[in-house]
Amino acid sequence: VIFRFGSLDGRAFGHFAQDSALAYIKSKLDNQKSKKRIIHIFGIEKPVTNKYLEVLWKRKFTIFPFVKFLLLIGQVSNFLTSTKDHIFIDEPQFENEEKINNYKINFIINDKEKIKGKKLLESLKIPENSKIITVAARDNSWSYLYNKKFNIKNFEIEKYNKEQEYRNVDINSFKEAAFEFANLGYYVVRMGTPTDKKFNFENKKEIIDYANSPFRSEFADIFLSKACNFYFGTD
Repeated sequence: VIFRFGSLDGRAFGHFAQDSALAYIKSKLDNQKSKKRIIHIFGIEKPVTNKYLEVLWKRKFTIFPFVKFLLLIGQVSNFLTSTKDHIFIDEPQFENEEKINNYKINFIINDKEKIKGKKLLESLKIPENSKIITVAARDNSWSYLYNKKFNIKNFEIEKYNKEQEYRNVDINSFKEAAFEFANLGYYVVRMGTPTDKKFNFENKKEIIDYANSPFRSEFADIFLSKACNFYFGTD
């Protein structure tokens, strides 16, 4: 038996979702290729941006607290065994996109959560079994909330926003596409929090500015992502 220690980055939603998915897939593939059984133990780098996603990953991974201590155990184990077997090595973020597409990760959602999700759709006035498209447009407002919420040391927010500004998009540039999808029978749900601009359509009930609604929550962010037929927007 080999004990292998690694970390999941919970500090940014995209990394916590995609990088953790890559880590999960790689841990399974490593076990398939290894002659010995590998027990993977992970810690989560905090602060965690979405607590419900953390709950879901804990149902997939063996997760212990004190991520730095876990990695130290792995490093010491490598030193004592003169191997590299005890530290989980991540692969480049986008190198194995094909593996994700070919490997389905089914999150376990319990009955209580399914009922909660059904009530969410009712609150958003989305009929059951409707076709849903989620949309999102990145802007700088989230970084101010992130900094305020977690009080990150040495986070130069203005410098960061200037460097990342090329990724921002005006949500209103999606209006034409949103109308087209709604006319095709989809419910278009605008995601994200917080946002610089609202995405309201008074005469189009199929287009919902969920991001600025009272129903937005960390659970709902994940549930709607799971319930949608597809997503379009920015990174």
